[in-house]
Amino acid sequence: MLRFTSASISWVILSMVLIGLSFYLVAEIVVASNIPNGLNQS
Repeated sequence: MLRFTSASISWVILSMVLIGLSFYLVAEIVVASNIPNGLNQS
């Protein structure tokens, strides 16, 4: 049980890190695509 619990906790941490990285990449892409548009409009 302890090994299974530690493995599940590590999987949860890895999944959270991957989700955080994916959100970070999406935010970077959105900001990079929005900054030139905002500068061109203004």
